[in-house]
Amino acid sequence: MRSRWFGLVAATLAAMVSIWAYPRLPETVATHWNLRGVPDDYSVQVDRLLPIGVGLLFAFLGNYLTRIEPNWFIGIRTPWTLSSDAVWRKTHRTGGWLFVIGGIVIAAGAFAPRGAFVPLFVATVIAVAGVPVVQSYVLWKRERRDRP
Repeated sequence: MRSRWFGLVAATLAAMVSIWAYPRLPETVATHWNLRGVPDDYSVQVDRLLPIGVGLLFAFLGNYLTRIEPNWFIGIRTPWTLSSDAVWRKTHRTGGWLFVIGGIVIAAGAFAPRGAFVPLFVATVIAVAGVPVVQSYVLWKRERRDRP
């Protein structure tokens, strides 16, 4: 129970600091600097806030994904995870870590040059969603093969 409170308090504190700081930001913010340290790209506030929020959401969901018990409503629900508790646990453990790492990558992508964020976001979402599905099939196949 203690770990749930820590996450909730951390998320609430981060949201409160963001709400406090956001109106104090200038209308345009330097987001890229050249080799001499001179800003050469600017963004409006919202351009950078949304990817950070989505990244934090991914990380938050990934943290709880590892704790979800097998069910028909929430989680990585493939035919293979639903047919085996062992496959469910292993897939959700991997999926949880991928969501956390993917969330960090997406949040960090807010500071990437404009043209780089969309490909980075799409690649991250495909990896975070695709790897656990493939892993669940491979684990299920291996489990079936090893059964006497």
